[in-house]
Amino acid sequence: MRWLRVFLLAGAFLPLAGVRLAAAADSDLLAGWKKLVLADRKALFLRGEVTLTLSPASYSPPVPAGEARSIPALLLTTETRMSIFGFQKVANKTESYLDPATNRSIEFFRVKKDRSAKRILFLEGFYRQIQTRPHGMKKNTPVDRWEIFQDEERLYRYPDGKPLEEGVSLHDSFALLYLIMQADLSGPDRSQEFVVLSKGKLLRVRLRAGETRDRVRKVRDLSTGKTRRLHLRERSLTLIPIGAGAESAKFLSMKGEIEIWLEEKSQTIVEVSGEIPRVGRLELKLKAVEPGDSLP
Repeated sequence: MRWLRVFLLAGAFLPLAGVRLAAAADSDLLAGWKKLVLADRKALFLRGEVTLTLSPASYSPPVPAGEARSIPALLLTTETRMSIFGFQKVANKTESYLDPATNRSIEFFRVKKDRSAKRILFLEGFYRQIQTRPHGMKKNTPVDRWEIFQDEERLYRYPDGKPLEEGVSLHDSFALLYLIMQADLSGPDRSQEFVVLSKGKLLRVRLRAGETRDRVRKVRDLSTGKTRRLHLRERSLTLIPIGAGAESAKFLSMKGEIEIWLEEKSQTIVEVSGEIPRVGRLELKLKAVEPGDSLP
């Protein structure tokens, strides 16, 4: 009856093999992307959505007239919306220009709808921060016509006053969404640290790899309009603020440790969850993707 035991064992492993093959095929949709949409909705109480758009760009640094030049860059755009009981609480748009060779932040720009805008220029040894607002202006006045109420230069400093270490790459906090998908977690401790500029101070964050799982997700392909069932192999990561200033750090309005799931082959974000103070836990899950060419 040896042949029967072999047959039964093979039958037991075939479904598992089928899931793995399906996961490998379905991950191709996420291998290169132009746009990701992650969302969460808890009945009528809470609704959140984050849209990421990634594209190559040409960046022109602010230089004196007659010295205009442009350099290649990656542009990560995020649009974040959150409403509670139908009332919009968050409506932000950000642009992160990154150096394609190092992923270092070059410039960060954030607009809070009808409230304020902030531009940060990452310079050698210091940064320049320019803030504007539509004070006394008509509604829908273009952002580039808002009045400047702050324009200052600041040294890079941790909350305890220590300067940025030489040779350490600095990033804006929203650039983490891209860096997470580029992280090298193959070392013995399966973690990587980043330094970000948050609320005018430097903050250390640690990304740590965790367990894996198989998951089926319904995801809309924005290039065709069709919804697909994707069988994915996913890996969990934990984003942890560490060091001075960690106790008050926030990321996408979430405070404390944040759980992230990536599709294992493409390293694409499929879920982000964390606690929002006085609101509760938000679980942003991949709902739509627009395929595109893989970027470095």
